[in-house]
This record gives sequence, C-alpha cells and structure tokens, in this order.
Amino acid sequence: MSAGYSGEGVRLGQFFQKFAAKMMPAAARPPLLAVNAFGKHPGWDDHMDDVGHQFPEMLAFKHLFYVRGIGGNIDSGAWAHLPESQRLNEFNHLLIYSAEDYYILAAVSASRDGKGRGLYPLVTAVQARRYSLSDLVESVGPVILKLRDAVRAATAVAAVRSAVQAAQLKLDQLTGTLPLADGKPDQFLTGSKMIRALAADNPSTDGAGRIIYSLQKAVENCGRQGAAVRTETLRLPMDGVAPWDCARIWIACLRSVLGANCPLMAIEYRPPTGPLLADLIIGPAGPGHLFCLRAGSERIPLATEIPYELDGAFQQRVSDYIAKCRSVADASAPPLPI
Repeated sequence: MSAGYSGEGVRLGQFFQKFAAKMMPAAARPPLLAVNAFGKHPGWDDHMDDVGHQFPEMLAFKHLFYVRGIGGNIDSGAWAHLPESQRLNEFNHLLIYSAEDYYILAAVSASRDGKGRGLYPLVTAVQARRYSLSDLVESVGPVILKLRDAVRAATAVAAVRSAVQAAQLKLDQLTGTLPLADGKPDQFLTGSKMIRALAADNPSTDGAGRIIYSLQKAVENCGRQGAAVRTETLRLPMDGVAPWDCARIWIACLRSVLGANCPLMAIEYRPPTGPLLADLIIGPAGPGHLFCLRAGSERIPLATEIPYELDGAFQQRVSDYIAKCRSVADASAPPLPI
C-alpha cells in the first residue's frame, strides 16, 4: 500500500466509528444516504482520492475492507500464491456491511490505475442510516450500479467526480421520499425466499441442513445478541437472484439473532459466467476473513459440500422449518431454527 495508508489511520477510523455511535443514540441520528468512491481508477496514478462523503463509518469501512483486507492479502502474497484453479478470476462483487445503526452497500469491481496496475479494485459505496434493507437494495442499489458503470467508463478525474456528484444528488432526492425504518419489521424475507437461499428446492441434496448447521455453529461461536466473541466465515451457494438480494437475506437473518452490535458482512460474487457465490463474515473482518474475495470453491468449499454428520433430531427440525417456509410461501418466513 502507499505510505498514506497507515496502521494509525486504521485505529483512528475505528475510534471515530465507535465515538460517533456512542455520542448519539441511533434513533436520534439523522437519516443518511452518502456515496463514496475509492480504490483504483485510470484517472489516478496510484490509489484514487476518496470522492464523495467521508463520514467516520465509511472511513472505518475503507480501512477494514480495502486497506487491511484487500491490502493485507496483496502484501502477504496470499492470493498470488493460490494456484490458478483455486483463484477467482477478478473482483466482481456486491456486498452489504452491517454495524451498529448503519449499513454500507458496495460494488467492488476490477480496475487499474493510470500506470496499468490492477491488483486493487474500484469500490463504489453508499452508507445508509435509518432505512430498511429492502428500500436500500431496491432504491439505492440501482444508483450504486449506475455509478459503478459511469466511473468505470470515465477516463478523467473530472468525469469521476461528476458521476459521484450525480449519484449523491439522486440519493438526496431519495432521502426525502424513502420511509424511515426505525425498528419497523422488514417484510421482504418470505418463506419462498428462504427456500431459495437454503437451496432447499433441490430434494437430492441435504443443502438446507448443512447451511443451517453451519449458521448455528457460527452463531454459537460468535455469541448471541452482543459483540462477536470470535469471527466466523462460511460460503454459501447463490442462484441468479437480483443484486444484493442474497446478501440482504443473510444480513437480516443474522442481525435478528446476533443484534446490531455484531459486525456482519455478506459478499456476493457475480462473475459474467460461472457459479455465483455468497460469503458471510460474522464478526470483525480481518485480512484472513477477506481472503474469500479471490479464493475459489476449490479452496473454500461451500457449506453444502461439507459432509456434516447431522442427527435425526436435527434433520427433523430442518424438515419442519422447510415445511413452514413452504406453507407461508410469500408471507414472512419463520425465524431460522438456530
């Protein structure tokens, strides 16, 4: 990384994130939709200047995800040492990060700087507060994707700044029209969506049981309704659902069990061809947890492919849950049995 990214900066970002959350109760903090773009772009010879709003939470996310996570794996050679058969081709991800009283939605795309170096990606992101995940995915998600495409198409710094300004203008308009969530239940998580997320529509596999067992183990290791005791990761299959749809399902499920104080990250890998993947990071993310960004399923297996020994009682509990999800169909899904 360049000299401008220091350990001191990481600590400061974390400090300001915690300070902001403690100084003002969640319900008292104003609604927020704020865009930021950072990473690599041909308009800059090295890491681009942050373009857009730089609130403490976004700065902390950048240090966690980009500086320490991606930078740590690049500097250590962790991805470079992967055999080609075990490496994902390039950055092509969507993610949701949940912490305290806010979410960050981001698109992570392969890119290069003005000198042609392409190890680091371009990140276009929006920090949101006091809005539901449903409204964010459905209304803010398209703004992020449009911004990602505009920034990737731009060749000059001025064009990048103009695209970010246009995205923020659209977000400002949404701020006045989107309803505030403020603790109201989000109704998007239906029985049918849970069936798809659990790979339970394929009767030839025990995918649902293995996913639920993996989630149960992760939750037990992290601790319920509080800060994570230790960070857990797992990889799940994903079908061709809409952008961020898989990520919001797992963030919503885990947040309902672990509470808002436990940091969560759900990452969708969406290559132009080939299987889609979803990685969950439950707890504070470090470089080792973000290794998943470039590691293929030959290196990190899907939870559905791990041959857990599931006893009869557990399998019955899973079968009962799947039956309940099928019975409610497009109504709200029952809580996960974890």
